[in-house]
Amino acid sequence: MGKAEYLRARYRNLLQFDDAAPLMGDLKRAGIDVLLLKGAALVAAHYPDPGLRPMVDLDVLVRPTDVERTIAALAGRGYEPAVSVDQTARAFAHSAPFAREGAVPIDLHWRSVEGDAEDEAFWERAVDVRFSGVDIRVPSPADLLLNACIQGQRWDWDAPQRWVLDAMTVVRSSGARLDWSRLIERARARRAASSARDALDYLRATFEADIPQRVLATLATARVSVSERLADRARRVRPDLRGPVLIGALRLDDYRRLARSGAVTPGPIGLLEVWRRAWNLDHFWQLPPQAARRGARRLWQMLRHRLKR
Repeated sequence: MGKAEYLRARYRNLLQFDDAAPLMGDLKRAGIDVLLLKGAALVAAHYPDPGLRPMVDLDVLVRPTDVERTIAALAGRGYEPAVSVDQTARAFAHSAPFAREGAVPIDLHWRSVEGDAEDEAFWERAVDVRFSGVDIRVPSPADLLLNACIQGQRWDWDAPQRWVLDAMTVVRSSGARLDWSRLIERARARRAASSARDALDYLRATFEADIPQRVLATLATARVSVSERLADRARRVRPDLRGPVLIGALRLDDYRRLARSGAVTPGPIGLLEVWRRAWNLDHFWQLPPQAARRGARRLWQMLRHRLKR
């Protein structure tokens, strides 16, 4: 990172924190628990200088029961949602961006990450920090490290390597405070043991991160079903190169998560509903022709990719 980039990131981050502090104060006074997530949590609790970790928005998590009041507080500060945030939309998503002219965007989460509906333990292990004059909470070091590892193993069009710096910063700044048993427990609960192990093994082998070998060994023995393994593989592959098997595994994984949370009806109708929403269709009868079109296009994309090799 060059000096100009560092100064730009530092100025922007400090501006984001100062701009969001009044909103955080409003929520705290209203009795709404708030957790900072992702970059904001890392800067507030682990990076020694706010200029070392660029951010494009501010991610905050509230409990599902506090979403309506939080949306009202955001509206009171001039923020408007960029997408629908009604009850149905919230059942299928885990967050929504809010914007205000002249201010940095705020990404409001009602679940910590996509696919993780069981957040109570996430809240229980949170730690207190000081955020621009407001006392607020951030996830535990183990939760922040796990999230960085999971995100680092997923395909992204921008292919960011920031997860490596985030993960190494958490490991080095936490020391003995890093609860490895907690990381293993949460990786298993999120069905992400394979991703976590691969990421931690990479950090240990490439950057000599202080990661106990027993952690890698324990994660390697976690039981992972075939469908979960395929869904994990699908998230690591560029979307236009995912074949029908990987796409099917990904949709099945989404269905199981949404069925557990009550967002869809258990059974074939629920699975079709997940597929319909994933393709942004209005009716079930549109699924067969859409599947045929997408299948043909996917086959051509994969064939063209092979011919270029």
